[in-house]
Amino acid sequence: MKVLLIGQGYIGSAFAAELKARWADWSAASHREVATFSSASRVLRERKPDILINAAAFIPPNSVAECDLKPAETILGNTIFPQTLAHACEAAAVAMAQISTGCLWSDSAEHSEEDPPQRAFNGHCGLYVGTKVVAE
Repeated sequence: MKVLLIGQGYIGSAFAAELKARWADWSAASHREVATFSSASRVLRERKPDILINAAAFIPPNSVAECDLKPAETILGNTIFPQTLAHACEAAAVAMAQISTGCLWSDSAEHSEEDPPQRAFNGHCGLYVGTKVVAE
């Protein structure tokens, strides 16, 4: 199985370390390389992955809290960008895994995919977490 990883931040770098240790056939692409449907489609055609793992996120340099001051960039990077990748993957018949954030719960319990997030656009999160929940 051939893996294409997008995102080189906190979560993406952890995925990259695991892929380096355990997986021979993988590569990484920057957000800029796959920023549009057209460029994502081209990269998928060229690299021919079986799965794309998106761990990219828009976070301003100083703090996640600053996402509230940059709503357009936050929505574009954390909600629209994953949808663009999903459409390109669907068109290319490539599986996609969307890895959003660990900030969806406010307790220290383990959670499954079926558990609804405790933090969402209900007054209990900022724009960063809200856009990540919408992407999911």
